[in-house]
Parts: sequence; C-alpha cells; structure tokens
Amino acid sequence: PNDVNAFYQRDTHSLQFDRFITSTVEGQKDDHKSKSKNKNNKTIVTKCCGTSFEIVAHETGHAILDAIHPKWMESNQLLSWTFQEFFADATVICGHLSQLDVCKDLVRITDCDLMKENPMSAMGEELAQALGVGGCLRSGLNTFTVHDIQTTTTSSPSLPSPNGSTGTPTLSLECHDLSQILTGMFYHIIANVFARQCNPALFDPGETLFRVGKKARKLLISSILQMPETDPTFTRFGELMCGYAQTMDNTSGGGDGGGSGVWREEVEQEIMSRGIFGTNWKEIEFGLHNASQPAVHHCISGSTVHCTTFTVSHK
Repeated sequence: PNDVNAFYQRDTHSLQFDRFITSTVEGQKDDHKSKSKNKNNKTIVTKCCGTSFEIVAHETGHAILDAIHPKWMESNQLLSWTFQEFFADATVICGHLSQLDVCKDLVRITDCDLMKENPMSAMGEELAQALGVGGCLRSGLNTFTVHDIQTTTTSSPSLPSPNGSTGTPTLSLECHDLSQILTGMFYHIIANVFARQCNPALFDPGETLFRVGKKARKLLISSILQMPETDPTFTRFGELMCGYAQTMDNTSGGGDGGGSGVWREEVEQEIMSRGIFGTNWKEIEFGLHNASQPAVHHCISGSTVHCTTFTVSHK
C-alpha cells in the first residue's frame, strides 16, 4: 500500500482520499464493507483516509490556501509548494486547538508540557504505519533548521523521529521536507507561549491552551494574507509574523499572552533558532527560490501514485 494518499484537486473542487490496509486476518467473516477476501482467503481490513481528522484538515488547508493565494499552486517553484505543505500541516494544528475538549485532553495527556509527544504533534500516524515509514508522517516537535537543508540533491522526503531527528538530519529539496522547518517553528511558538502563560492557579490549563490556539490562528492567517501573490519566502513570512506578534502583544487578554510581550519574544526566538534570519540564509533562499518542485503536490505524504476511491466534493 505504498501508493496510498489523500489530496486536494482544484479542477474538481474536491478532497480525495484513498483506502489503506490496516490488517490482514485469517478466518474472519467478510461481514463489513471495509473488508474483502484476497486470493489466499484472508480478510483484508481497510480504512479510508477520509476518516482521519488530521488528513481531512491537511487537505482542507490546501483548499483554503489555494483560495487565498491561487498563484502559489500554479507555480512550480519549490518554496511555493513548501508553503502549501506548511499551511496544510498548520491547519491540522489549528484544528486541534479550535476544540476546547481536545485542548483539555492535550494538557491532561502531556501534563501541560506540549514538548512531550502528543496526538497534536504527531501527524498522520495511521497512514505512516500503512506506508511503513515509522510512527508519523511529520512531527511538530521537530527541530529542523535551514542548516539541515541538503541543497545539492533532490530525494524522497526525510522521515523525522517524533522528537526531531536522529544523528545528522538532512532535508531534501522537496516541499514536504522543507515545510517541516516552518511547521516545527509554528508548533514550538504555540508550545512555548502556552508554557509561559499556563497558570493553573488562575486559569484552567485547557482553556488557556484554547485561547493561545485562537491567537496562533490569528497570527498564522494574518501573516499568510499579507504574503506576496507570487514567490513566497521564509524571510518575508518571518518578518510578517514578528510584526503581527507585536500587534497581538499590544492587546490584553487573560491567559493568552496578550499584553505581556510573550508572542513577539517567542516568534523571534523560534525564527532565529531555525536560522531564517541567519547571515547566509538569503543566499540559500535565493537558490531555493529558483528550484522547481518535481513531485506530486497538495497531498499528505509525498507519494507519487494516486488510486482514488473516495471523494468529498464541493462545487
């Protein structure tokens, strides 16, 4: 099942989802529509990607960004597609934080420490297992920086360990790979702001995370909306995020970081730690700007083969 995928298709105004094998069992009755018998009389149990909140949210993110910046999808430039994948994964994170009950579960599971592996940080676990690529497709806990970019070759996407990388990480010139720098940055900003604002004696931690998530969505959307219609860059995105973080710090709000200066501080810290404002980054980014993205786009895993079996369409 290494060709399984899910993807947004502009021409049909649809999100499309494959089925993937979850198990093969001998001796079970074929009594469910998601089961079938193979030639060895074993029951094959399948699941549709469309039943996964994270996969649906990811593909919805592609559709939303296509409405905001349609020329990014029409371009074959690597950075345009990198932002497509980042925004799609950021939509997953924002989707989790838009649900108060999920926020309460997250703080309970992590004991208020979002730097611990959790259901929001690990994206696409079931699909990753079906593809045989590890525990998750991508992780918000990654610590990739621009210095991890291998600028001389193009290969299949790297597979991060849940806590970032093992040994010397290498990010290929592929949009799913490069997007992890921005996704990790966005996740860490949220986690660090929450850590500084979490005060169970004053506010319920789940409600605090919910409010931080609302601010994070505003930061993301405000920055994306002001990005150029063509040729997006990490540098410009970082500049816009710093500006909007300062604006958010000028507003007050209990338990969400407003009025404390925390948003600007954490945004700047994460941008710098990822190397985006580094001395030689603009030269590297110029080279990436001129690179093309040859792989299949607007999909969850970077796989190059699609066998569509299920479609949700809105025309």
